Amino acid sequence: MNNAARIKLKFTLIELLIVVSIIVILIAILLPSLQKAKQTTKSIVCRNNLKQIHLSSLSYTSDNNEWVLLMKWPVWYTRLYDYGLKYPVSFMCPSETTAFGNYNDGFFKYTHYALNPFLCGATDEPLYKPHKISAVTSPSTAIFTGDSAMIAGTAIRYTSHLSYRHSGGIPVKMTGSSDTVYLVNKDKGTANIVYMDGHVEAKTFNSLGGLVTNAPMKNGFNE
Repeated sequence: MNNAARIKLKFTLIELLIVVSIIVILIAILLPSLQKAKQTTKSIVCRNNLKQIHLSSLSYTSDNNEWVLLMKWPVWYTRLYDYGLKYPVSFMCPSETTAFGNYNDGFFKYTHYALNPFLCGATDEPLYKPHKISAVTSPSTAIFTGDSAMIAGTAIRYTSHLSYRHSGGIPVKMTGSSDTVYLVNKDKGTANIVYMDGHVEAKTFNSLGGLVTNAPMKNGFNE
């Protein structure tokens, strides 16, 4: 190989390394944006699920003498099969990494969403009184349902029962509880919540007061 050929090969290798370096830099720049876009898409699907659950529940209410959808028994979501929702797809949050199955094995027993028992009431728990929709005085602040962290339950009784799994929420395994799959880092992550007027909000733990409390679940209706 003559000197000219060696010089040409040398420049070709340098150019290749430059191109590779540029590609690596572009990937490093674009990857966070792609991951964020993926998280946003999952959150949008979740929000749509919650809106459809709310709309179906209004049809249920209209057909059942204006009673807000009962929390249980039978399990609340089964009452919505007649209103266009399908199990499990209508009740799956794409941001939730834990699937449905036996809760003793760490899976969700019912759905990735749960009802507000203070509003919806329960047929087998006197503490939670059923309400007619006329009891709702402020639909924009009355929580109906949202992302659930309860693998064995169907209710979000406290702010800690919501799952803050969107927007980069980090699962933190709990100790001393067989009912809750995890709390999510309080400084990061949001839970999607649908209110009685049908709008959905992404709430952080801190935006709900930063405390383990049931106060937000009691807003917007006459107890």
